[in-house]
Amino acid sequence: MKKLLGIIVLGLLFCNIGYSEIRNDEYSCMYDDKSGTEPMSITKDKIVWKDFDYPFSAPIKKETKKIIYAVIDEGKDYEVNLTFYKKTKKLKLVYSSGTPYNFDCTQLDWVL
Repeated sequence: MKKLLGIIVLGLLFCNIGYSEIRNDEYSCMYDDKSGTEPMSITKDKIVWKDFDYPFSAPIKKETKKIIYAVIDEGKDYEVNLTFYKKTKKLKLVYSSGTPYNFDCTQLDWVL
């Protein structure tokens, strides 16, 4: 009986560890001027911007308790820097030209 209980506990532990490494947070991000929204998701290792005109996937370079920082086309003339603020759910996109775009994001709920 103790062995069976041990197997169940270990199984649950491993299931929880495997799930914690998966992240696919979906957001709807509204432009600062309220002119429209764009879909975005944050996975374990990238930010995926799902704009139909210019979709891209930016690898996460740094993550802290407060921010997630990602860069697309790093070092190129058309580099894009993304900073997602976890607490306020704000996103700032800064193009290499220096033009910033700010978004107010709402996390979308999903059910397993």
